[in-house]
Formats: sequence, C-alpha cells, structure tokens
Amino acid sequence: MFKPIISDTDTRFQLQCLDKFPHIFSVSKHDDFAAVLRFEIQDAESFPVPLLWDNTRYPRLIFICPCCCEKRLYLYGASNGWACRKCLKLNYVVQSMGTEDRLRKRLRKLRHSIWGAEASLDTFERSYPFSKPKRKRFDSFLNDVEKLNLIEDRYLGIVQQRFVRLDKVINALARKVNLI
Repeated sequence: MFKPIISDTDTRFQLQCLDKFPHIFSVSKHDDFAAVLRFEIQDAESFPVPLLWDNTRYPRLIFICPCCCEKRLYLYGASNGWACRKCLKLNYVVQSMGTEDRLRKRLRKLRHSIWGAEASLDTFERSYPFSKPKRKRFDSFLNDVEKLNLIEDRYLGIVQQRFVRLDKVINALARKVNLI
C-alpha cells in the first residue's frame, strides 16, 4: 500500500478507517530509511513511523515499530499512535482458546484436509464410517484417520467429563429445589 506513495513527499494522505487512532499522515525522506510516515496527533508532535526495505528475495516495505524499534510487517493502531503486537500486548485468538476449543478446531481442520468440503463438521460424530477419498493414497489415508481418531478420543473424553460435571450440578440444584 505504501510503495506508490513513498516518493510523494509533502503530500497529506488519509487512511480509510473509522477508529480513533491516527489516520492522517505525510511522507518524508530520511537517509537511513526508505521513508518516514509522520502521523498527525491532536495536541502533539507528529508520530514518526519509519519504513524500511527488507532484504529478502522479493523486497517489501516493512515498518520499524516506534515503541520497540523492531522490524515488523504489521502495526496496530492505538489511540496515541501505532505499535506492534508485542508492544500492545495483543494475543492471537488461539492463545486464548481452551483445550476443548483447540481440539475441536484441529479436528475440523484434519477432517477437511482428508475429505475436503464433504467432511462432517459435527464434532460428536466419529470419522470411521467415512470412505477413502479418490485422490488419497491408502497408507496416508490410514495414518491421517488414525491421527484423527486419537484427537476424537481425546476431545470426546473432555466433553464427557464436562457432561459429568454438568450432571452433578443439575442433580445438586434438583435436590435443593426438592428440599425447599
């Protein structure tokens, strides 16, 4: 997005966003960087975000995080500027998932990799009734189904434990209701 505009100095640009983080910026030249984006913040100096060409096979523009000065592909908006995921202490969704949710996600992903769109998304249904797809070798199919069965056993064990705990809570509540 920034490649075409790094040569347009002294021009003001605006990011199309509805959030309250800084979105009006200008581009300035710098000796050490490809360019510096200067975001305008109300009642403060401009907020500089340096851009740098990385030295990969296909060069791309990367950001230098203004907070930790590390190279980053993505910066996230905050009310007082821009920062990387580490500086803003943002977690990935998977990091906040419980064991049951991770197993359910893994189960569905593995089923989809074996059977494609025809795979069952019902996590309470076992996978052994499904037949081998035509595009898959029999040995790799058996290995994948074996992995899948292990994940299903683990997942169904966790779900069964949850139902047992739920049954105990329901029985305790029923006893309380009958006593009153």
